[in-house]
Amino acid sequence: MRRKSKVSFPVSIGAASLLVAFLVLCIATFAGLTLSAAKSDENAAVQLAERRSAYYEASNRSESLVQLVANAAEDASGANWMQDAAASIEEKTLAMDSVEVSVEEEDGIPVISWEIATAQDQVLQVEVVLQEPDKDGRLYRIRCWKTIPADEWEAGGTKTMLPVIPE
Repeated sequence: MRRKSKVSFPVSIGAASLLVAFLVLCIATFAGLTLSAAKSDENAAVQLAERRSAYYEASNRSESLVQLVANAAEDASGANWMQDAAASIEEKTLAMDSVEVSVEEEDGIPVISWEIATAQDQVLQVEVVLQEPDKDGRLYRIRCWKTIPADEWEAGGTKTMLPVIPE
């Protein structure tokens, strides 16, 4: 008599293994994407912190210069107090090595201006105008306090948005 042996392969084990392998692959892919996004967010946060820190440093230096302008305006007296104050400001700021302060006249009124680098591609531009005392007794007015690009923009120029990896 012949004996028949039945060999059966459980189909459910193969399907379950494939499902588990697919799920592990999906989870690994999502973990990699999450790690990449987290690293990108960290880099953006570090760059933003550096830019803000540089801006605040430039802003603090500009506040000190505005205070110097205010003190020079208060110390000046006489009919030509504006010109005397402007000369005093020019004299005091010549010793500063990192900030170039310029004093120009517009319609006989001194305008003190300077630029301080805030980031690699930006500068803080400040302009202070001396004036007759206003209702608060202030002898100056801040006409401009803004960040501007450090370099002129040229039409038609190209900028690499993604790094090119050589083959």
